[in-house]
Amino acid sequence: MPSAWNITQGDTSIIVAILDTGCKWKSPEFFGRIWTNPKEIAGNGLDDDNNGLIDDIHGWNFTDNNADIDDPVSHGTFVACIIGANANNGIGTAGVDWRCKLMIIRADLIGKSFDSSSQSKGIRYAVDMGAKVVNMSFGLSRELSEVNSAINYGLAKGVVFLSSSGNEDKEFINYPASFSGVIAVGSTDPDDRLSHYSRLKGTGSNYGNRLDVVAPGNWIVGLDI
Repeated sequence: MPSAWNITQGDTSIIVAILDTGCKWKSPEFFGRIWTNPKEIAGNGLDDDNNGLIDDIHGWNFTDNNADIDDPVSHGTFVACIIGANANNGIGTAGVDWRCKLMIIRADLIGKSFDSSSQSKGIRYAVDMGAKVVNMSFGLSRELSEVNSAINYGLAKGVVFLSSSGNEDKEFINYPASFSGVIAVGSTDPDDRLSHYSRLKGTGSNYGNRLDVVAPGNWIVGLDI
């Protein structure tokens, strides 16, 4: 990353949507980095931009269908930190991109059976609200037609989609990373070999011909709050 930062540190015009468990977005690590809906007026209880959502100031919670994008379990916060934590602020870590805006979309269904509706709605929201990149750090063993349709909707508009290959340590790429047009990302250890996670026996990065790129994914430091 230091070599990449000598070339670019990011662009404030780029919006990255994080489709995950929400984010502890009030942390100083995200000060000035959270996307704000320019057509919505905070706290007035109205749908100012006529998109069907009231007070979607920084994103939307499609799990509970409200504007609360806070993260109850920390996964989305950790992912957001890797993508875009503030740099050179004397605390925490530095994200990959120091300038992009982070659109927080909660679509995790914690403690519930998986429903493709929240994921597909979240993807379409991100596309319609101007996201250029959509990160999906989740995976399933099967495809979902509703989510496929939403991804194709974004691809047709030039949106870049990324998803994790999976953590089962097997030759299989989870969905949606396996879907055509989505960049499938695997994990490597500090020695540039396939990750095998020490925290849980029998886990590691999934792999296979469908894998597009690998990146450091083990022993990564980030927010867990």
